[in-house]
Order: sequence, then structure tokens, then C-alpha cells
Amino acid sequence: MLQARLREASALIRVLQESAAAGEGTNALLGALTEHIYKVVDGDKGTVFMVDAKANALWSRKGEATARTDLDKPSIPATVTKTGSSVSVADVYSDDRFSPDEDKKSGYKTTSLLCAPMRASSDGPVIGVVQVVNKQPGGYFDEEDDEMLTLVLEMVGPIVGGVVSEMAARDEKAKARAESEVD
Repeated sequence: MLQARLREASALIRVLQESAAAGEGTNALLGALTEHIYKVVDGDKGTVFMVDAKANALWSRKGEATARTDLDKPSIPATVTKTGSSVSVADVYSDDRFSPDEDKKSGYKTTSLLCAPMRASSDGPVIGVVQVVNKQPGGYFDEEDDEMLTLVLEMVGPIVGGVVSEMAARDEKAKARAESEVD
């Protein structure tokens, strides 16, 4: 089982490095992360939330749409963002921070989850949160899962942070260029 997890982690890191090197941008990188991260801890699916400090919110991509969550609204990803510590919940419906709204909309039944912070550097602020749901084949996420996800995010965080910073710098340059053309 450990070997399979390490293979998944290695494949994930390779895909992210290739995406970053190709300059594919934040959406492609986060899409690749979302598609692979849950496999590292035997989850059913995962979500990557990125921190928007200016808006005091988390955002995630759902297909072509962007979903936003206010950091002041109680939620497990907001708790992880604020504390910088991971959270594992064996029965999400018994946790007041869990909102069943998405389950009701989609018909999906979330039972357990593991949510962990992502940083661009080990002593840096939280730049994102990864949430993995429904341990497979049933059960809940344990301490070993938490350690594995945390370790992988320590390797992935700098890649994501670098791409996010690069894209923000490009946007700033384009904005400055557009403003100078108007003047």
C-alpha cells in the first residue's frame, strides 16, 4: 500500500512539474492537482481551494466555474486556512463546520474527509487547502493519511506557489501595460 501511495505521489509531482515548466498556468496546474491528489491517500475525490487574501476567501474550480467561500463563514477548509493545521473528520455530518449543501445539490454522499494546508515554503502562509473525501474502501482517514498528504503538499506547495506568483506577476505587467497605453 505504501508503494502505491509513493508511486501516486511521484506521478503527481512529475505532472505538476511538467505543467509548470510548460507554462500552462494556474488553472491547468490546479486541475492536475485535483485529478491526482486524492489518490495519494486513497480518497474518492478531492478539491483544491486557493486562498484569496485580498477578498478574505477561498476559491476552487468546478469545471468551468469558480466557487468562492468566505473565510469568515464556518467551514473545515476555512479552519485549516486559519490554523495552518490539518483536520480529519470521520463523520462529517456530526461536524458543525460541514455544510451538506453540495451533497444535496449533487446527490453525492460525503462521509469522511481530510483537509490539509498547502504552503509555498515551509514557514510561509497557507496559500491553499486540499480536501480529500471518502476514504476508500470505506472508513476514515487516519494519522498515516494525514502524514502522507502533508508530506506530499510540502513538495507540491512550492510548485503551485511558484506558478501562482508567476501568473500574478504576468497579470500585473499586462495591467500596467494596458494602463500606460490608455494614458
